[in-house]
Amino acid sequence: MPNPAFLVDGQMEQRIVQKLCPGHPVRLIGCNGENVSMAAVAKSLNANIRMLKRNHPIIIVLDRERRSQTTDELIAELSLLLDNYGHQGQYVIGMADRTIENWILADWGYIRTQMPGCRQFLSDPEACHGKSAIKKLMPPNVLYHETTIGVDLFLKCRPQEIRKASRSFQSFVSKINLGCY
Repeated sequence: MPNPAFLVDGQMEQRIVQKLCPGHPVRLIGCNGENVSMAAVAKSLNANIRMLKRNHPIIIVLDRERRSQTTDELIAELSLLLDNYGHQGQYVIGMADRTIENWILADWGYIRTQMPGCRQFLSDPEACHGKSAIKKLMPPNVLYHETTIGVDLFLKCRPQEIRKASRSFQSFVSKINLGCY
């Protein structure tokens, strides 16, 4: 029986997971940003994974940000580093291509029906910096804030639609099988 714990990039992701999987540990990784090396991320993850040894799997959610490597390359590098720490088979990595807001953009048509006044988005949801795009798409009287509006928008999204439009989301959810939404 899965007893997951979550290690996430930022407060937005933390609040989303706390709503989707209440009662499970959700910790911030403690180092993030586009200039942080995968070695530094792995070192922080290693310490966190060791503290969560009673949980399985450890679900890791990161943003690619503006890094030049692809999500697949970054996940492969991070996996190798975590395996070298002795964590093989203990974790699943999900990495939004570019930010978690890109996963929101993957179901933006529906979001527009839930939040009138949002501008139309017709691009590839993984071909832009999602956070910047959403800020521009919000109604003129709404100031986008990740940990409030961003969380609400993500929770309104339909996972099956995000999966259709976002390769990074599809790759992530295909690896997990948990009893939470």
